[in-house]
Amino acid sequence: MGEPHAGLECTDGTIVGANAPHPACRTTQLILASVNLYYPDYLPKPWHTVLSCWALIIVVGTIAILGQKALPKVDGFMIIWITAGVIATAVTLPVKAAMGTRSAAEVFT
Repeated sequence: MGEPHAGLECTDGTIVGANAPHPACRTTQLILASVNLYYPDYLPKPWHTVLSCWALIIVVGTIAILGQKALPKVDGFMIIWITAGVIATAVTLPVKAAMGTRSAAEVFT
């Protein structure tokens, strides 16, 4: 048996509940990692992640509370945006693949 935890264990072994990080924290880490791509010398400290996570929660919560009437329009726009992205990817990948194949060594090095 594993260590006791304060969450619900799924069939694949992942923990959902108190031990799982908040989605805003995952998003914050993704944003900070993206910043690191453009500024390689930047190394976020743990408190950067915490403050950025709190800021993201406040911004998203404010948008949800104050912009409640506009949310259905935003949802509609996001459906169109995601669909356009999927179509663009579905068109671009075969076109790029048709330009010629590369060896695995060239692609992954």
